[in-house]
Amino acid sequence: MSGLNDPAFFDRYAHEYDERDAYEPTQAVDFLAGLIPADGRALELAIGTGRVALPLAARGIALEGIDGSPAMVEQLRAKPGGSEIPVTIGDMADVAVDGPFQMSYLVFNTLFNLPSQARQVDCFRNVAKVLAPGGLFVI
Repeated sequence: MSGLNDPAFFDRYAHEYDERDAYEPTQAVDFLAGLIPADGRALELAIGTGRVALPLAARGIALEGIDGSPAMVEQLRAKPGGSEIPVTIGDMADVAVDGPFQMSYLVFNTLFNLPSQARQVDCFRNVAKVLAPGGLFVI
């Protein structure tokens, strides 16, 4: 069986991800929305099915995402507003997007999808490259 760092792991259960992890991330969304300036841009690492990104976008926050699983992004795209969010398919540690962003975030236990401390450090270093001066990286 592949590990959490393998996109195929998430591809296998993308169709049921929202039901398996069925809870509303209201507190996380409220917290993140309070950190981003009204005219700011946010970047979600491991955007997945959009359970955090979609409510933030509904509040008028401009955001983009990165995810390694095309099947998870398909689930995002099937939801109202999901096709409006730009998403890069790739490894979240590589952060292959253009900034600047006022905030990048990585929610819940997703940091541990990166299998080693070295990849976690890569992620931190690469997020720093796309943050605006004074930008936030929220984990």
